[in-house]
Amino acid sequence: MNRSFVRTIAAASLLSIASLPLYAEEEMSDAMKSSHSAMEKAFNQESSKEEVFEPFDPDSPDFNPNGDDINAYFYAGLSREQSDDLDVWMVESGVRMLFDDNWSGRAHVLMFWDDRKSFLDGMNFGGSGALLYSVGSFDPDFSVRPVLGAGFYIADNGCEDTTTCDEDVTGGVFPEVGLSIITGGIELYGYTRYVFHPELDDGAQIGASIGYKL
Repeated sequence: MNRSFVRTIAAASLLSIASLPLYAEEEMSDAMKSSHSAMEKAFNQESSKEEVFEPFDPDSPDFNPNGDDINAYFYAGLSREQSDDLDVWMVESGVRMLFDDNWSGRAHVLMFWDDRKSFLDGMNFGGSGALLYSVGSFDPDFSVRPVLGAGFYIADNGCEDTTTCDEDVTGGVFPEVGLSIITGGIELYGYTRYVFHPELDDGAQIGASIGYKL
């Protein structure tokens, strides 16, 4: 074996040994780059999953403060009010809107007449409103709940004969106590009110209505 061949082998061995750190360093650099890329990708994926808060748009068809259903009932009822001045029958029709499980509001139109005709003459028309509180939890399938509330009504009297009709307008305010029974989209409601009139004797009113869920 000649010296030239030995020198060549030795030089190649030294070159191989010297290149090992360089290769290791390059491999570590590649590994670090791959690790950094994987971490960045995972971070971006996690960030994309975060929910972005967007306020409700009242004009959006999906916006409904009462949930999926609008808890409103169209109803019609009959009541009678009696006092020293009045013996009045009232037919009322309107809408009751449930704001939440307990609070609701009612608005209706009414027609009424006085059997005795001592104060009112003919058919009279007016409007009424009330704020109601139902005791207990609301269940659209079936619920029986007592109701407390207060309201008012005002009406234009159909005065044709001034000898029997002293006022053009009548009205009053009242507390209300009732019982609501809801089942299958139907509400049965019985109530009593005590009506305070500004210029007439106060009187008790009792009535009942039936409502249908809109």
